[in-house]
Amino acid sequence: MLIDSFSVEHGMANAQIGIVGGGLAGALTALKLIRATTEGIDITLIGSDPEIGRGIAYSTRNPSHLVNGPAKNFGVEPQQPDHLARWLQSHAAALGWQPPPGVAFADSFPPRWIYGTYVQHQLEQAIAQNAGRVGFRHVSDRVVGLRRHAQGYGIVTQSGAAIAVGQVVLATGLFRKSATEPAEGARGARPSIHDPWHDQAYDGIDRDREVLVVGTGLSALDVILSAEDAGFKGRYIAISRRGLLVQERLDLTAWPDVLDPQNLPSQLSQVVAAARRARRSIRQNDGHLHQIAGAIRPHLPELWERATLREKRQFIRHLRPFWENILHRAAPVSVERLQAIQRAGRFTQVSGRLTGLDRAEDGSLAVQWTPRGSQLTRTVRADRVIGADGFEFDWRKVSDPLVKDLLAQGLVHPDDTGFGIAAHGASGQVLDSAGQGVDGLYAVGHPLRGVNWESNSIGEQLAGAIRTAEFIASRTPSGGVRAELEASQ
Repeated sequence: MLIDSFSVEHGMANAQIGIVGGGLAGALTALKLIRATTEGIDITLIGSDPEIGRGIAYSTRNPSHLVNGPAKNFGVEPQQPDHLARWLQSHAAALGWQPPPGVAFADSFPPRWIYGTYVQHQLEQAIAQNAGRVGFRHVSDRVVGLRRHAQGYGIVTQSGAAIAVGQVVLATGLFRKSATEPAEGARGARPSIHDPWHDQAYDGIDRDREVLVVGTGLSALDVILSAEDAGFKGRYIAISRRGLLVQERLDLTAWPDVLDPQNLPSQLSQVVAAARRARRSIRQNDGHLHQIAGAIRPHLPELWERATLREKRQFIRHLRPFWENILHRAAPVSVERLQAIQRAGRFTQVSGRLTGLDRAEDGSLAVQWTPRGSQLTRTVRADRVIGADGFEFDWRKVSDPLVKDLLAQGLVHPDDTGFGIAAHGASGQVLDSAGQGVDGLYAVGHPLRGVNWESNSIGEQLAGAIRTAEFIASRTPSGGVRAELEASQ
């Protein structure tokens, strides 16, 4: 069922909210705005994708691309921890999926496209249940600009539309990194690094012998599973700066006494020291290092808020790769497939950086790379190169026209960490180039990466959507507020 079929038009007397971005953050924000308000509200959600709630992560239809955690962690109703599990129990079979034998729905890792369907369904239900007071419109178009005026904002789209709203939520999601311009090849052709999220990246891959994957994290695992499902039988070469290979998500309890919730450290160095003490204790008591992340994660928003800019930059420069490697892990079944490829001798991992790409005389690709800690350049041959080295979080380097427009106007300001934009963490209200809160302009999800370090994760996007929705509702003249943030934390 299409969400557009629930569209109900209301007059200008209702609160007019524009949501820029139709991925997970945009869908969650729309859902929580409906839940947070008790009076009339009109929501216009504008996104370039034809479907709401998917974005890059949840648009994949590959059943091998799984949510990176158990269903019990990812329900969209904080008061009901089993919400997603119960929905899967009712709908998964009709969608052609079931958890592995002996695995409960709550402990299962569903395909990401099914999770996107779940989010869509929740929004559809909320719109239908509130049809008398909620107007909802989905505009499938690309937003290229924002114009501020006395009554609110005009959202400018690529097709030339100008959508008038009172308030705007930026839920722009992820931005792909700009591909490195490759060198001129021997045959005059410019070889390219394939975008892993396009199906054409895997066309004809069953005839290849060597595939080089740039990255060794979760996206790299997606690439490998996609290649396997497309019939690839050759060898993988995976390259990343530190060589940290994606790890399996384990069902572990947090290690006790790492941090005192009543007396949290005020400095990053104290957190590091506590983690080192916990590591020694874990080694002496046959624990697992991943239990440290479980102990720190619940307190990360407060720890991040307390940290100085210098400490945040130190974390990003030195600790970020290790933190993400431990925290952002993959479904066991996915890692098992990777391990089988390793055992078969089909996987080689190197640490270094890609420096060049040329077309060789035989038609293959000559890939130049520099090993970590070395100045020497080496060359490996591959039939294709697929980029899986993450996304661009520095808005100054993003080529998206809306981002460029917002920066040029001074409506947003890059966060000092180099990740996303500056904003008030409690509300998501955006800060302008002068450091002042911009009335009626908010952000949820990935744009707030520098403000809330884990804002890219499902749980944090949900909590951010709730906070922003409740803040908007509290400032809407006719809108009451239904509070649910406390239950989400």
